[in-house]
Amino acid sequence: MKGPVAIHMASGRCLPIVDDIAATGSAVVGVSTLEDLATVKSACKSKLTILGNLNGITMRRWTPAEAESAVRDAIGKAGPGGGFILSDNHGEIPWQVPENVLLAISEAVHKWGNYPIKG
Repeated sequence: MKGPVAIHMASGRCLPIVDDIAATGSAVVGVSTLEDLATVKSACKSKLTILGNLNGITMRRWTPAEAESAVRDAIGKAGPGGGFILSDNHGEIPWQVPENVLLAISEAVHKWGNYPIKG
């Protein structure tokens, strides 16, 4: 491929195989909500960019305040030093996620996702 490759684990856990994923030459790993972003960030440092890991299923019931909290938490754990792309954890956001929650996620990214990020 003539460009970076991402491996998305969806609901699978990447932590036990971070080194194997990095050895493939991949640039990005999509991580599950079942893994702690701070732990994954530490394991991936200087090897892989992290993609994830907002929970699209529970997102259907979030309030805007819960959305902001989830975004702030994810950015705080995986954002410092770069190498983090905020996303859902499974590759798609369900139709049932309310528009006000999606807008709250966007607003929270603009509020909390500016570098330099302090963890």
